Formats: sequence, C-alpha cells, structure tokens
Amino acid sequence: DTDTLTRKIGSEAASYFEQLVHNNMKIGLTWGRTLNSMIENLPPNKNIRDIHVYTLVGGSSQSVDFQPNILAQHLIDKYNGHATILTAPFMCQSKELCSAIKEEPTIASILKASHNLDVTLVGIGEAPVRDADHLSDYPFDTATINELVDAAGDICGNFFTTTGELCNTTLKNRIISIDIRDLPEHKRVIGVGGGEKKVRSILGALNGHYLHALITDVQTAEKVLELADA
Repeated sequence: DTDTLTRKIGSEAASYFEQLVHNNMKIGLTWGRTLNSMIENLPPNKNIRDIHVYTLVGGSSQSVDFQPNILAQHLIDKYNGHATILTAPFMCQSKELCSAIKEEPTIASILKASHNLDVTLVGIGEAPVRDADHLSDYPFDTATINELVDAAGDICGNFFTTTGELCNTTLKNRIISIDIRDLPEHKRVIGVGGGEKKVRSILGALNGHYLHALITDVQTAEKVLELADA
C-alpha cells in the first residue's frame, strides 16, 4: 500500500543521506510525503554541526508534508544548524504579485543561494488527472488541474512532461519556488518517490536531467524503464 511504500522509500533515502551529510553542509529542501518520511527516519546525530537548510518553495497547505519550513526544522532537529526559510505562499493570485515577491530581497537571496548548495532534496509529484477535484495537497481547483493534464508530474510546483520539458501554463508564472531548469547545475540533486502514480513523473524528471540520484522501489523503477522503452 502507498503508506508502507512511502515509509520504506523514506527509510532507504535516510540511509543514503546519512552517508552524505557532514559538518557545514548546505542543504536545499522542497516538500512531499516521501521526503518527510526520509527526515523522520534519520537518526539524530549531534556530532554533525553547522548544517544550513534552505527551503526552496513556498508553503502550500495545512499538511505538514507540504510545509517546507516544518520539514526544515525537523531536519535541523536531527543535527545542529540553522535554516533560511522561503517565507512566502506557494501560489500567487497573479504573475505580477509573484514577480514582486521574488524580487523581495530576502526571497531573492534564498533563490540565489540555491545555486551553491551541497545537496538538494526534492520530492516528485504525481501526474494530474483530468476533472479531478484535487491534486495531492496543492491548492488547485478543477480548472487548474485540467490545465495541467499534459503534465507528467512536478518538482515543487514546476510541472513537466514525460520528456522533461516544462509545461506552458498560466500557473508557472504564479509559483514561488526555484526554477527547476537550474537543477542540472546543482552539485547533487536527490529525488525521492515511488508507486504507480509516480511512474510518469519520475520518467519526466529523469528525462529533464533534474536528478543526480533517485531513491525509489524496484517495481516503480521497472515500470519507468518499460515506459521509457515504449
């Protein structure tokens, strides 16, 4: 079932991250249930000091999984360090408001700092379904979801096709987050996620070269490969 799979992938992702984390590390963090599970599975290690966690997307809902500031605090609690929070909504009412918020000095400095991270942790969102009344915990109505039906999935609200190209929608100019087209230039981007609903989105993330490492389950990996060969 989905919950068990999420916990298992989160556990494996935690083991992988443990091998990487070190003093003075700069860590970028998005959101998602599997990413939250990874953080929950990390054993405390107070010998790791002065980590700096940056959130890379605004907050989306009341769900803890989609509040990057809460995930960042939980990660810091495992070690010793501090966080720089992108204090902004996930989605704005207009592209003009979104642009103005991104130009605010504190927000702009975080988005600029994201280019110099040691590791970037990202969740991978599932593909939208036409006429659905919700999409995970995103604050979208049915009309917005229908605009995204050509999308395979997303990373922090940046929706892309199975070939990895960003979808040209009205939504893309109203999202407060990093531009995932910059992810290939990051030092190490780790994507976490799995399950039937993530097959197309994982393929799109790989085709877009947004990930350097992927933590998933065997069945999902096999289905991604099958879809890639189709």
